[in-house]
Amino acid sequence: MSATARPINAPDLLLPDELPADILILPREIDGDMGLYDDSVVTLAKGLQRLGTTATYLHEADSREWIGEKGIDAIVLSLIIGIGSSAGWAGIAALLRGCTSGAVRAKVARCKQTSAGDNEWEWFEIEGSGAEVADALKTLNPGSTSGNPPDGEDDGDAA
Repeated sequence: MSATARPINAPDLLLPDELPADILILPREIDGDMGLYDDSVVTLAKGLQRLGTTATYLHEADSREWIGEKGIDAIVLSLIIGIGSSAGWAGIAALLRGCTSGAVRAKVARCKQTSAGDNEWEWFEIEGSGAEVADALKTLNPGSTSGNPPDGEDDGDAA
């Protein structure tokens, strides 16, 4: 079985014009000024940093709350991320390849430049094993030579 990146409607999130890191970890929901994050990503930024990839959450620590129970191994790693560099694509793929138990559910935002020079956000969802999701991410990475994005275009920056 393999995972496929499926286009989805954008979640109700406002993304910054420029990403502050290779990977921007996004909340599942926003409640007022608080970002509500899946507890399966509690250590995601640190794991990516150990791989040499910069990662940060959209919300500062005092504006973050966790959904679920910490301390219990997640059966499903649920990611909502913006990827902002080649290092981000490589880092998240390496991290996912290391996920040997459970399933991964990822929502990924990719930024394309329109012919007018404006940024256009595209959202995709991928589900499968860590290795399957890592392989499917290759199709979204504008810098990848091992696949084309689902729409057949390859002309934008990643986010």
